[in-house]
Amino acid sequence: MENIIKMKIPTFVLLPRKTKADVKWQCSMNVYRNANFRIIAQAKIIYKEFILAELEAAKKEYDNLCNGRIPVEYKLTYIMTTPSKRRWDLANYGAVVGKFAEDCLVDYGIMKDDSWEYLTSVTYKFGGITKGERTCMLEIEPVFPDHSGEMF
Repeated sequence: MENIIKMKIPTFVLLPRKTKADVKWQCSMNVYRNANFRIIAQAKIIYKEFILAELEAAKKEYDNLCNGRIPVEYKLTYIMTTPSKRRWDLANYGAVVGKFAEDCLVDYGIMKDDSWEYLTSVTYKFGGITKGERTCMLEIEPVFPDHSGEMF
């Protein structure tokens, strides 16, 4: 049985505006570092609402996987794709997408906490070039202690 939960997560959110068209807010450090804290807070709320269905499916899969056991740590892998051959920095997207997604996982009860005590490994991988939008697949691996007290 595979101990990995997979969920597709967005790399942008659409921020509504009162009198203008919605703004496509990229979850990138290049945008995040210049954004007002209110915009960041709004983006985080919309991000959580946007992935609610994915969170619900992941929570069911997580509950089945745990089967009453409590994970002692989590390992996350973000696999990101891009729509073109244009150069871009994987960590610029990974940092913001990761922070938003990890907060959602904690809020929804999939992870106990996103501190170093529980989140022991975060990996960003390039998943290739795909048509359409930039995408991200999140792989969540909860690690359970075995009967001897050591982790497997």
